[in-house]
Amino acid sequence: MPATAPSLETYTQERPRLRMLAYRLLGSFSDAEDVLQDAWLKWAAADSDGQAVRSPQALLTTIVTRLALDRLRARKRAATEYVGHWLPEPDLTPLPSPVGLTAPRRADDRGEHLSYAFLVVLERLTPEQRAAFLLRDVLDMDYAEIAPILRSTPAACRQLVHRARLKVGTEPATVSPVQARTIGHLTQEFVRAVDAADYDALIRLFTGDAVLLSDGGGKVIAALNTIHGPDAITRFTLGVSRKAGAGARVIPCLINGAPGAVVVRPGRTDIIGFTAQDDRLRAVYMIANPDKQTTLSALPGLLN
Repeated sequence: MPATAPSLETYTQERPRLRMLAYRLLGSFSDAEDVLQDAWLKWAAADSDGQAVRSPQALLTTIVTRLALDRLRARKRAATEYVGHWLPEPDLTPLPSPVGLTAPRRADDRGEHLSYAFLVVLERLTPEQRAAFLLRDVLDMDYAEIAPILRSTPAACRQLVHRARLKVGTEPATVSPVQARTIGHLTQEFVRAVDAADYDALIRLFTGDAVLLSDGGGKVIAALNTIHGPDAITRFTLGVSRKAGAGARVIPCLINGAPGAVVVRPGRTDIIGFTAQDDRLRAVYMIANPDKQTTLSALPGLLN
């Protein structure tokens, strides 16, 4: 294949794929957009230098991955300054009908969402482990392709992926249609129980080891620590609902491919995602930090 010069057209064609790669590496669309801006500058510089590029896709993947790694490392160093839990920014899309269908296919590299729970688990990894793991297990790249991107060796990259797999454990990368239908049903029951302030109905929805993680970023009241167990989760959820007051609107949606909800109240908006096990909720994610709600505009009727 003949080498080609970098171009705006090539970058534009690759941009949707690169955006999702950066988001998966960073768990933040705002950071992903910043990475893409920097990547464009590097790409344009290669064009102005008259360099021929044998594989534009490979070069752009390398540029974006390295830029994202720099941001991941900086975020890890600054993690102690963040107030409470740091949760990924959710990827919101309208809910298809009937509830439980998989999300519409996207113009990204694989056309599928990584589940929100999977993105949360990725936060356990070092930046290098996360990059190697995503490139190998999500993008299905060979170790010989990954090594130059990470400025490493295939053997070292293989070790990074092995350690990452141990930390990720059995958490599935995507939500199956069956699980999506289960989560969709439980989401509806959760919303009804909270709206009715029904303690008994709400507590029955959770597994015995269920957890709730809440991210307010110091800008909105949120739990600073993980909340464990059905009783504590129920009391916290009903407490948040009472403090927010009446007049809530609930907008069903998909959160990284699984049913969830956006709850809009005067002065507060919560994006609430779930994972399920054995027809019960095993995790609740409440994202209240306004900085992590940039994809709310994807939901029709939000401002109606």
